[in-house]
This record gives sequence, C-alpha cells and structure tokens, in this order.
Amino acid sequence: MRKTIQKLLLTIILALNFLLILSPALALEDSKSFIALEDATVYKNNPDINYGGENALKVGYSTNWIESYIKFDLSDAPANFTRVGLRIEIISFEANNSLRVFKTGNGWGEFNITWNDRPSKEIGISGGKITEDGIYVLDLTLGFDYSSTLTLESQYWSICLDSRDNNSIGMASKQCDNKYNPPVLIFYYNVSNIPIFLGGTISTLIIIGFVLALSWNALKIKTQLTKCPKCGNELPRVQNLMFCTKCGTNLDLLKVTKEPSKIATENLVSDKQHKLWETKISIGLPLGASLVMNLVLVGLLILLMFFWANPNVLSELPSISSFVSVITLFSLIFVILPLFYVRRYLEEPTIKNCLIFLGFTTKGLVRKDIAKEILMGIGFAIIGFLVILLMQNSLSLFINFAFNIEIDREISDPTVASLPTDMPSLIFSIITILIIVAPTEEILFRGFMQKGLVRSLGNKRGIIITAFTFSMIHLIGIFLLTYEKPLVFLLAFLATFLPYFSISLILGLIFHWRNENLIAVMVTHGLYNVLTIIYAVILLGLI
Repeated sequence: MRKTIQKLLLTIILALNFLLILSPALALEDSKSFIALEDATVYKNNPDINYGGENALKVGYSTNWIESYIKFDLSDAPANFTRVGLRIEIISFEANNSLRVFKTGNGWGEFNITWNDRPSKEIGISGGKITEDGIYVLDLTLGFDYSSTLTLESQYWSICLDSRDNNSIGMASKQCDNKYNPPVLIFYYNVSNIPIFLGGTISTLIIIGFVLALSWNALKIKTQLTKCPKCGNELPRVQNLMFCTKCGTNLDLLKVTKEPSKIATENLVSDKQHKLWETKISIGLPLGASLVMNLVLVGLLILLMFFWANPNVLSELPSISSFVSVITLFSLIFVILPLFYVRRYLEEPTIKNCLIFLGFTTKGLVRKDIAKEILMGIGFAIIGFLVILLMQNSLSLFINFAFNIEIDREISDPTVASLPTDMPSLIFSIITILIIVAPTEEILFRGFMQKGLVRSLGNKRGIIITAFTFSMIHLIGIFLLTYEKPLVFLLAFLATFLPYFSISLILGLIFHWRNENLIAVMVTHGLYNVLTIIYAVILLGLI
C-alpha cells in the first residue's frame, strides 16, 4: 500500500511537470528604465531665457504659461515592448491640478531651449489629476506607433508637459536624483518564462522527493528487531538488515507496525506533554501540503490556459482580484493533510476531535472566555499591523538612505498577486481571509507544525522554526523574480522576510500563551491581513 501511494503521488507530480514543460511560452512581464537625457522648463513671460539645469521642472497656466520638456535616449529600448510609462515625482503643487503630456520633436537642447524656439506639440498622449506630492506613473503608450508590437521612430524621444490649471506643479528634474527621483521612461515587455518553469520543475521534483522520503515513515512506521524471533540470535545493528545472519529468516517480513499511543478524548485540550510526531513530520507535512496546493493551482491554470487558448492567461489571471479570491478556497488543502495524519494519535479519531486536538475549538471555554479570546485577537492584530507598518517604513527609509534604492519602485512583495479594485471584490477578499485563509493556515502551521516541534525541540526552537518556515513558504515567489543586481535581490528578500517573520513570531507566541488554542491566533492573523489589504487599497486609491 505504501509503495502504491508513493508511485501514485510521483506519477501525478511528473505528469503535471511534464505538462508544464510542454506548455507554450507563457508571458511574464519585465521592464527596462531610461533616465531623462535632457530636461528643461520654458516660461512665456520670459520667452528668450533658458532655464535648463534647474533642480525642478514646472508647468502652469495663468498669466505666465509654463511648460517643461523631457528627452530620452532610447537606443537600447527593448524591441518587443508592449506598453510605456513615465515615472515622475511631484515635489510641489498648489491645488488639485491637471497634468498633460504631448509628444514633441527632438530638435532642442537642455541649455538652449526657450519659449520662442521650443518644438511644437504633435499629439496628446496622457494626462491626469495631481492631488498630492509623490511618485506618479503616466501611461504614454499612445505616444508610440503600434503594429504587431510597439515601435520606435528614432533613437531620441521627446515629450512636453503642461497644464491648463491656474496653479503650478513642480516636478523633480534629472539634476536632483540624489534627493528626488528623476524622470524615467519605463518600457514593459513580455519574456518567456519557460526557463523559470524548468527551474521550478527541477526544484519541485527535489522537494517532492524529500516529501516522499518523509512519507515512507509517515505512511508506515516499522520497529527495528534486536533478536531473531525464530532462533533468538542477537542481531547486529545494521540498518535495513533483511535476513538473520544465523538462520536466514526474512526479518523484513517479521517487522511490526509501531502505533503511537492514543490520547483520550477528555485529554485532547489538557494534554501538553504527550509525545507526538517526529520533527521531520512536523516540517515535512506542511511543506507537502503547500506543495500539493501549488501543484493543484498550477494544474488549474494550465487547464484554463488550454481552454481559453490564450498564451498570456497566466499573466492576466493574477490581475483579476475575484479570481485570486476564489483560488484562496484551495487553502482548505492545508486542513485535510493534518486532519488525516493526527487521527492515529486519538482514541476517537473523528473530524471534530482532530480539530479540537489541533486547537480549533471552544471546548473548555464559556461564552465570556470566547469573547475574551476574540477581543485579544483584535487587539494583537491592530498592534501587529502598526508594528509591521512601522518596520516596513523604517526599512524603506533605511534602504533609500543607505543604498539609494527606492523600495516602492524596486522592491515588491511577490506573494501579493493583486489587490481588490472594487467594493464587491474587497468584501469577498475579506470574507475568504477571515473564514478560510487564516483558519486553515493556522491549523497547519501553529496547530500541527508548532505543536509537534514544541514537543520535540522545546518552546523557543519550535516557535522560531515554525515562524521561519511559515515566512519562507510565503516568499518562495521571490526566488522566481528577476533582479538585475544581487544587492536588489537581497534587499527585496530582507524587506519582505522580516515583516513576515515578525508577524509569524507574534502568532506563535500567542498560540503558546493561549495554551495552544487557535481562536485568538486566527482572529489576529485574519484581521491583520484584512487591515493590510484595506491600507494598501486606500493608499493606492484603488477603490
């Protein structure tokens, strides 16, 4: 039976990876940035004066019409780019002003352009309201000719920025890149992700091999014989000894299954010292559950890709917030494996008793105690959100100061596929997080993994290893992203790992403090995620 199950698992995994390798060249999006080559501001009231080389670009429309011009050298632009964005930093504005972008000619220089000899505007390609200081990315795709792909007309490319509002807008120029972000033109283009999937396939096979090795003992645990049952011969301590050295008896057939001692139903909550599963099972089963869930999702995406006959489906679906919310239902896989495994430790292995044993229960708590656990969870979620927000902002400031890297521009959290862009999607995301994602992840990681590790390794190491594993599983995607510099990759990892690890430690400590009950832990986890999403949605103005 053991070998049959293992062969079945291996066959499924190999089949999924084989489909993955043979799938068409799926599209992943990458980008390349170009800092402004030249920029300058011109004033209608001073039509013959050049203002090139200043630290700020300005636009405005009143008694003195003000325009700004920016030129880029695009000789190294990717040939297959699909869209283009202008990133500018607003450093001053007087009111809610509009900003307009026009394509213009290249016949001007930063230190000789004036109002009287400025190039004419050719076509309007973008615009929008400016409501506060900060970085904006304007879509300039319309400024390029479009055939099968976007194309460049020449090596240089120039734009004019102006405004029809009475008040002026100040923007960072290329001269102030030590303090603000200079104008940057960003080209987005598709790249083949087959090499990534090949690497992911190899990694998947290595991980699944490890999980299958663990399952060899997990599916059937055998005791080691010290004497031959037939002749009484003392057996040498040789691993996997199959025959008695004296009489030749087949010892492998005589080995017996070792059953763990059972826990009585009345002791499911109170028992804190009972020897549970081994360390390798505590770590291996959550890894296996995460792997199974991701393989199921990959299989689903491949089926959708072939169904829609769209090679870009994998890059498009993560941008659909409703789809992202629906696939969170697959988190239920996190509960199935631990429920199946802990049955062997219970005298009455019902689903209810398994959940009680893993901490998902109100057993032993009166209504007042349950309310107390929920309120504590709410309090810890708010405190954790504020602490992590402070940590993230501090990391952003430190990285910007020490390495001159804008964390909001260079570093992103790869575990966040998309954010809700409408109220129904936001509500559905909140519901799935509170009733599915948070409970299932806590049952797997705190209820199963930390519970087992604490019994075998002690409280400190059990909590820390669980927090580390929880964080790394959520950050696997960062290793599939492309970074031009190793330093950026390291900063990306630290900027995402430290907040995850911190909130994971908080959750582990709460679980330990609340006598291995998950109510407060699940409330903290779910509400923390909800606050994070709402904050991001409000900050980015998505709804």
